Amino acid sequence: MGKQMSSILIAFNSSPNDSSHNFFQSCADEARQLCADTNIPCTSKTGDDLAEQSIMQAMESHALCIFASHGSCDSIVDENGNDVISTRTTNYTFSGKGLYAISCWCAQSLMPELCRIGLSFFVGYDDEIRFSGDESVFVDCALSGLRSFIGGKSLDLAKEDMLSSFDEAIEKAGESPNPFEKMFLLQDKESLVFFGDLELTFADLS
Repeated sequence: MGKQMSSILIAFNSSPNDSSHNFFQSCADEARQLCADTNIPCTSKTGDDLAEQSIMQAMESHALCIFASHGSCDSIVDENGNDVISTRTTNYTFSGKGLYAISCWCAQSLMPELCRIGLSFFVGYDDEIRFSGDESVFVDCALSGLRSFIGGKSLDLAKEDMLSSFDEAIEKAGESPNPFEKMFLLQDKESLVFFGDLELTFADLS
């Protein structure tokens, strides 16, 4: 028997009362489409299922978690601000897995803690994620590394593709009537953090 295909968990804040709701929802929708395009099975968790126990249990049978929600230096939280993944939660189901976090600041303290317990792959941010105007530009950049990684490229190549995606968007934003678009794209790019073996591929995750 061959190795069973790895699956992806998509966790996101879907609260309509949240000012970032559309951005998080769009990131989740794009992640689902990327999974469909590459024939990778995925599961979504949001609302009441966006909770520590639910996510930790789900990661026992998923190789990679894509998380689009609010974060802090030491946590990613649910729609009520409660810890889902943090330096205070039990995170051992992430050992040998990956976390693609579209969450502010979480690369500062949360990433090192997850790496300590055996996380194999991380993409996230060590500062605030900013977006403005045409959110689709920011969504496309935020998911561009994932597109390459689950498409079969190594972490090193996925990183190159993601940085190039930001560079292209930043150049185009110079023609945008929105004065914040270029500045926010540049800030998002500069706050990106990658962790993992440069030759690692999605197929290597357990």
